[in-house]
Amino acid sequence: MALKSGYNLILCPKTQDTAVEDALLPLKIGVDYTKVLRYNTTTKLFETYDATTRGFTLMKPGESCYLYCTQDRTWSITND
Repeated sequence: MALKSGYNLILCPKTQDTAVEDALLPLKIGVDYTKVLRYNTTTKLFETYDATTRGFTLMKPGESCYLYCTQDRTWSITND
């Protein structure tokens, strides 16, 4: 999947709840991306996952989020 520098709207490609950094492999936080944003429908606020803030820790199958990429990348997705 082609990702552009800046924010990209993505879906969690996994079939079960997965830790954020594991769900985004082989991309690496601090190298390929710096932030993941997820909208919380209960609080009506975005939750942040980055190097210092862990507003959430799991990504759920089919859940959408914004991934902030540091540069154009190709993401090789595996659905396991």
